[in-house]
Amino acid sequence: MISFQSAYDTIQAAFPFHVAAICSDDAEAVCRKNNLSFVELLKPFCKPTLEGRIKDPSNLLHVVRNPTFRIMYFSNQFVPSAMARKMMSDAVSRHPPAAQAIGIAPWFDAYRDYFFQYLPLSDHEYIRNFMACMIVVSSSHPDPMEAYRKMVADQMQQQKQSSQPKWFFPNTFHYFVLIHDCTDGNDQKAEAIWDSLRAAYGVNCCHFLKINAKRRQENNATSIANVPDPWSQYMQDNLSLDPIDTSNISSGSGKPSPKAKEFKKPPTLSVLGSSLSTDSEMTNSNEQLTAIEHHHPSDTDRIKYGMYLTLSDHDRLRNFINDFIIRGIFPYLEYMFRTLYEQVNSRKGFHGKFFSVTKKWFGSSKPAASTNSQSGLPEVAYAGDSHEMQMRRLADVAFLLQHYELAYNFYHSAKKEFNNDHAWLQFAGVAEMAAVSNFMLNSTQKPYPVHYMESAIGTYLSTCKLPLYATRCTFLSTEIMKAKGLNNEAAQAYIRVTSEDFDLRSSLLLEQAAYCFSLAKPSMKRKCAFHLILAGHRFSKSGQRKHALSCYKLALQTYQEKSWHLAEDHINFTIGRHSFTLRDLSNALDAFKSLFTHKSLQPATQQNLFLREFLNVYKQYLTEVEKQHESNSLVPDVQAPPSRALLPSLPLPIIVQASTRVLLTNSKDLIEEEETKSEADTIHASSVKLARRYDALRAKCWASLEETVVFRNMKPDKHSLASFKPSIQLFSSKTNNNFKPIAVVGEYIIVEIVIKNPMKISLFLGDITLVWRHTSKTDSDTFGEKKIISNENTTEYDSYVEAEVIDSVVLAQDEEKAVQLYLRPLKIGELEINAVAYRLSNFSYGLDTSGKRTTGSVGVNGKQELKPRGQRLNNNENERFNVVYATDNRLNLKIAAPAPLLEVTFSNFPKRLLCGEIQQVTVELRNNGSGPIHNLFVASSYPELFSFSDDKLDNWSEKDTIYSKVPVIKYRTRTDKAKKITNVVAVPLPESKLVSGCSVKLPLWIIGNSTPGVQEMDFLFYYEPVEPHPQLRYRILKHLSLVSISSSLNITANACNTYQGDTEKELGVADKFDLNQAIISLNIENLHQLQRLKSTMLKFRIIQVSSISPQWTIYPIQPYQKDITVTPKEKILLCFKARNSNPGFTNDIDCQDIEVLFSNIPLRDDLELDSLSTPCSDFFFRSGCWYALMPNIRKPSVDKPFFSQDEGLEADANNHKMFKRIDIRLGLVIIWESDIEIDGNRRTITGQHHVPVTTIMRMSDEKEKPKETINQKEPEKRKRVTTGNMEKPKFSNSSKTPPGRPPPPASLTTSPSQSNKNRNDSTKRMVKYKLSHPSSIFHDFHDKRLCIVPVTLILQNCRNEPLDVFINLAKAKNKKSSTSTSEENLDTIVGEAATAFGLTANFAWVGNTAYKRVLKAKDQISLSLMASFCVCNVYNLNVLRVFAAPHINNDDKDAKKLSSNMIEQNPCANSYIVLNNTKQDSYELDDTIYDIVDDTIEED
Repeated sequence: MISFQSAYDTIQAAFPFHVAAICSDDAEAVCRKNNLSFVELLKPFCKPTLEGRIKDPSNLLHVVRNPTFRIMYFSNQFVPSAMARKMMSDAVSRHPPAAQAIGIAPWFDAYRDYFFQYLPLSDHEYIRNFMACMIVVSSSHPDPMEAYRKMVADQMQQQKQSSQPKWFFPNTFHYFVLIHDCTDGNDQKAEAIWDSLRAAYGVNCCHFLKINAKRRQENNATSIANVPDPWSQYMQDNLSLDPIDTSNISSGSGKPSPKAKEFKKPPTLSVLGSSLSTDSEMTNSNEQLTAIEHHHPSDTDRIKYGMYLTLSDHDRLRNFINDFIIRGIFPYLEYMFRTLYEQVNSRKGFHGKFFSVTKKWFGSSKPAASTNSQSGLPEVAYAGDSHEMQMRRLADVAFLLQHYELAYNFYHSAKKEFNNDHAWLQFAGVAEMAAVSNFMLNSTQKPYPVHYMESAIGTYLSTCKLPLYATRCTFLSTEIMKAKGLNNEAAQAYIRVTSEDFDLRSSLLLEQAAYCFSLAKPSMKRKCAFHLILAGHRFSKSGQRKHALSCYKLALQTYQEKSWHLAEDHINFTIGRHSFTLRDLSNALDAFKSLFTHKSLQPATQQNLFLREFLNVYKQYLTEVEKQHESNSLVPDVQAPPSRALLPSLPLPIIVQASTRVLLTNSKDLIEEEETKSEADTIHASSVKLARRYDALRAKCWASLEETVVFRNMKPDKHSLASFKPSIQLFSSKTNNNFKPIAVVGEYIIVEIVIKNPMKISLFLGDITLVWRHTSKTDSDTFGEKKIISNENTTEYDSYVEAEVIDSVVLAQDEEKAVQLYLRPLKIGELEINAVAYRLSNFSYGLDTSGKRTTGSVGVNGKQELKPRGQRLNNNENERFNVVYATDNRLNLKIAAPAPLLEVTFSNFPKRLLCGEIQQVTVELRNNGSGPIHNLFVASSYPELFSFSDDKLDNWSEKDTIYSKVPVIKYRTRTDKAKKITNVVAVPLPESKLVSGCSVKLPLWIIGNSTPGVQEMDFLFYYEPVEPHPQLRYRILKHLSLVSISSSLNITANACNTYQGDTEKELGVADKFDLNQAIISLNIENLHQLQRLKSTMLKFRIIQVSSISPQWTIYPIQPYQKDITVTPKEKILLCFKARNSNPGFTNDIDCQDIEVLFSNIPLRDDLELDSLSTPCSDFFFRSGCWYALMPNIRKPSVDKPFFSQDEGLEADANNHKMFKRIDIRLGLVIIWESDIEIDGNRRTITGQHHVPVTTIMRMSDEKEKPKETINQKEPEKRKRVTTGNMEKPKFSNSSKTPPGRPPPPASLTTSPSQSNKNRNDSTKRMVKYKLSHPSSIFHDFHDKRLCIVPVTLILQNCRNEPLDVFINLAKAKNKKSSTSTSEENLDTIVGEAATAFGLTANFAWVGNTAYKRVLKAKDQISLSLMASFCVCNVYNLNVLRVFAAPHINNDDKDAKKLSSNMIEQNPCANSYIVLNNTKQDSYELDDTIYDIVDDTIEED
């Protein structure tokens, strides 16, 4: 419900029992000892909680529950309209709107109660007439019995001769009351008078009331406090203090006569209605009514009521009211109820029959109608004893006695009569009461007649021109509608009776209509807000500015944050004006601030007006604040710093709180977005800059690195990991801000604030600075008291914090700008950054001739609080169902004591590198803090890309070359321990520490990643103070650089072991493998592309090939030329021989302390580089090549933001480990150099590539072949070697048949998916084949351009059935063989590149390129081929393909299916041949056939 009372209570309170009171002067004097009149004395007890029982006309017992009585001086029944209006306005003013909630309106209830009470009386109803009269005389009267008789006579005479006051019955019930003062009265005299009174009028019509039992000696503060005061809440109405003598209204004495000597005729209803129409009359009436106010409302709280009344007196007053009801008025009303019922029923039959006949024969017999000269409406005059009015009187009695069924019946009957007689005023009255009686009856058989109320309201408004009665009817109707849930209809009813004439009443009605719209289902929030605005406008016109302000505030709740900015601006501007009028400057400022919190749609001129109005109000507000500060300030303390008033908040510009960031740094120069660089191309280590945005993946990587370096020497437990907190240097909304940041004394705190101008006009800010509060302990404190210093309210703070002040910042329209301000704490303690202070104006500043600042308009100083909000929590159910944010302490800092501070500078740090390129960088370490540091470590996510080393640190120079040179010794092998590589690298320091103010330079080697692209390189420097710090156990410095990596060389390697056997005659003879030797094929391709327009294409010179392995070393096969150069787009093939120099090595050896063999093959006679020293061996052991060779070694890892190529290489090795057996662990280091020219500068660059080689593995774990009943031995299982690739080659799926060659049968080549799926299928092992040819050939190409070499292809059928075999010698680019596609492409030189150098290095088959043969079961055949060569080189002859299918006879009907059934067989091993140009340079391979792939197993 909207009201505090229910609809039933509201209707019962609207129609109480009216009782008149006539008091003698002595009786009033007895009551006034308690500052109360007789009527006021009884007011708290007029709503007794009792049940009265009467018998209805049907002689049935009827219960009347909790009746309400209104006792008043009968002279106050008619109240002047101006006085009534003043009382209703005061009733609304006495209930200021406190709660900002829709639906709670006690002022409306008070207005409605006063409206019901002081509504002018009319002759068409009796329900508000006096039913009884109390005659009150005190026992101190000289002749009380004569006084009773005289007052009764006066009342009866007044009732007969005057039309006012109005009485319910002709014979009014008189109730005689004798008041006795227990303190000053004579008890014996009072008893004698009481006996005479009972004898004269009967005991049921009299009452002996004793009051004032408390003596004057007992009337102190303690005794008064113990007795409750129920009268204060009823003393708001000053008119009830004494009976009003309207003839002496201007006397103002406060003690008018207790009896009304003269009665003026009350004005008619129409005159009363019109008298309430204008506000000017209300103002004049308010001035006239000042004389009749007996005391100011503020005096109410100072006056004590009932000082001489005890609790016993309260009980006597309560019993007096109960006796009056039970023994007095109820028996009287029961008698009158029965009498009226009999009269109406006796006249009803005669009246109905007689008038129906006369109406039929002689026409209508309705009473004569007269015209009201004032209202101009026709009125039907009924006699008081007429049948219609008696019926109305009976219905009113029944309604008051809560006999609603009988009341409804008589109201309904009277309605028909009045309707027939066209007595519209009487008709509207009974229709109204009939609807109310039906609702109070609460019967399901009789539905509520809504049309009765609508008809009554329409008749009052349109026909009778009585808006006051229409308003009363609306009040009753809407309460009933709200009780029935018809809120929308109730709102429409309220709106219907509003008018332009009654501002206060219309404002209340519109407010209630808005409340009904909010309670409607579905809720009509926009209609509610719109009518609240209308109500606020009418409240403003009626002078109720507080209620107008409340309505606008409630409406604002609907319009705000809905993007209805124009409506919101209007409401906020009106709220600001009303608040300013009420001198509520704080609320006015808040309203004006709301005009600037969003992107305003107002024109620029209107926005300028808003800003000017705000600044004017703001100035007055500041003036009051300064006055209040001066008045509240006490005698100033000599030792205390001078204080000033706190700055208020400003609405402009808007601060984006979520974008507030705090950076802890050692230099304020980091505010610049560009990195600070000198002429020597130096970079200061700092990856944390305001110009860089937050990267969650990078932050996780930094935290993982820090955790790694902190727990580098121990295995962290769960407790240590839970308590570990990563260091944060840049705090933002995306970081963990639950803990307070720790800043160091003397270092800088940079705060970035993002400000936004939402206006269409420019804003000018000046004197921008941060508002902070520093908390520290004073030096002289012995009790630990804290000293708080703030730059907001003090002026002497320079010794605590150094703060930056920006002179001016101009914000254009709709501009967003980031402002950086720094603080530098100077003392230990806690620093809280609260706000940003500045001066706001709408014009820019200027300087006069004297240098003083001038401005075109008045600016104001203020601040805006910095309250960044933490991240939203979602950990438990409460946080998930509610909006809960974490604590954000990014602006609450702890200031620690001075500590060591490391500054790192990189010289010549590269921006661009080639894959594998190595550059030397000079790192300068400087301690700019307080105290020495030690335990300096560097952690990185990419330890394979850099190297710190202490090799020859004392003799190191910046001009040293990258690689160390050693004397050339042929076939030299050296051993050394394998280096243990971790993500944490110890940085060597002189004397293991770095004192304050000193610096040291160290070499750092950087290598380009093996994958082209943009590579991140992160360095986390960890160091500890030598002397323990109370708050900082360690400190870190982060650095992140981006290096552009370009392609250089693509290097792959494979290996094959050797065996000897009679392979030309019989393929089934067991091969004899030499497991201690292998041939290494190294394929090198130049992939460098143009990166810049001014750069040249690079030629790479291979200067050395080194091997690093725990058991293998390498040796040259043939002497190489001095300069092996790989030109752009060129591929070369280098072959070496590998030897097992450590046969006793096992795979189960401890890999952490392993002896490693180093061997070098220098490709220059005068140059051999030391592969044991830094950086050659360092980068090898850090690369994925070493971990691919030694899978037992766990590679150090952290959470990296990107995937590394070495990780993929290591993953491939792990995959091989799952299904293959490793026989060779050989790592190759290819060192190269190249000359590069960029922007006219030519320099030589050096680099190295790492290639792992793992040999002789089994592809799968297959079952052994069952024994066959044949005479030949089964060959040993052929084996495959894996190849390590540094770069992933490009695949080409397109293949074209060379011209002049027969195409292979259709569908000979299976799809890659089928090939992978059926790799172990026996159909691919039906035929085994191998090539037989000399291993080395001497040929003089100057004498003869072509060299023809005979090659024998040996084929063997592994099946017990004949097979059709197809041999295709055409080279297919998409050939699927044991070697990878990169190997196949690298076996020969690309045709285009060879043509460019005038060479044709690709060999060709001579003769047919396709052969078809039939192999019998278990048969073996040989096929003679011819290969032609034109260049000296090493060639792989295994470029052919063999297809097989079960043999089909030519006359078979399925012969056509031959092409579709041919299946490509598993290829054989690579078969190499070396062509030498001179006999001296030749190197024989002992006629060895190099078999590296077979895996064939014969099947059944």
